[in-house]
Amino acid sequence: DEDSEDSEAEDEETDVKEVDAYDVPVSGALEIRVCQPTGPGEEMFNTFGVQNNASLLHKYGFCETRNGHTTVGLDVALVEQALGKKKVRAAAKSFGMDLDEEVYFEIEPDGTVETSLLALIARVHRASADDDDPAQENEKVRDSIRAVLNARLGEYEEEK
Repeated sequence: DEDSEDSEAEDEETDVKEVDAYDVPVSGALEIRVCQPTGPGEEMFNTFGVQNNASLLHKYGFCETRNGHTTVGLDVALVEQALGKKKVRAAAKSFGMDLDEEVYFEIEPDGTVETSLLALIARVHRASADDDDPAQENEKVRDSIRAVLNARLGEYEEEK
């Protein structure tokens, strides 16, 4: 009867029904499905997954104060404000970047700066048309990124 005990144990393990969350009719009620058995009074946690604050705000109406997945968005107007509109526009034009099309740059949570923003800022600081123009984070580029980030931060400071 050892075989029948093993068979019963296997049947109990397969009683857990897999449900496709996208194949469930909408009922107008919040339904939370658990991934493992829980008992009465046990605490359960809901996760929204790996999302940045823009996504959380758009989808759920809140942001996390210390969200490790949040990118910093920098629009062209902010870059122009921090570095000078004429300089930024001339730099972009010199290598074919259309700032009317490319209006937004990002810095990732790990600090990685979008390559096109690095290239633009490096070109702003290029001394002459003959200079090499690597998109690298030299001191002037770092200072400019800091200036743009400070301008972004200034948008959130409370008015006194």
